[in-house]
Amino acid sequence: MDVIAEMLVSVKSVPEDVDNVEHVIASLPVTVKDVIATKGIRTAYGSRLYKDNIPSADPEAVARVKRAGGIILGKTTSPEFAHKILTDSPLHGITRNPWSLEHSCGGSSGGS
Repeated sequence: MDVIAEMLVSVKSVPEDVDNVEHVIASLPVTVKDVIATKGIRTAYGSRLYKDNIPSADPEAVARVKRAGGIILGKTTSPEFAHKILTDSPLHGITRNPWSLEHSCGGSSGGS
């Protein structure tokens, strides 16, 4: 299912009770750092060693986002095994600042 269709299904499934915590972030697009597993979505930990890794289950953090109605858009680039403070991985290279390509966008999640 594509992301837009998934968002529409998510919104339509929200009960009229706005206090329902289970759907508190219904249809909110969410990205997940590439060092956190995501069922059915490649999780490479920023490493070439795991470039073909597709987890079969979500960890509790991702499962909670999904149960609350969040839509996983994709993964943010991460340094290999999250061992640096800048996004520079062997798998994806350096994440550049879109406003100034000579600079890094900073942070360990690809500028998210």
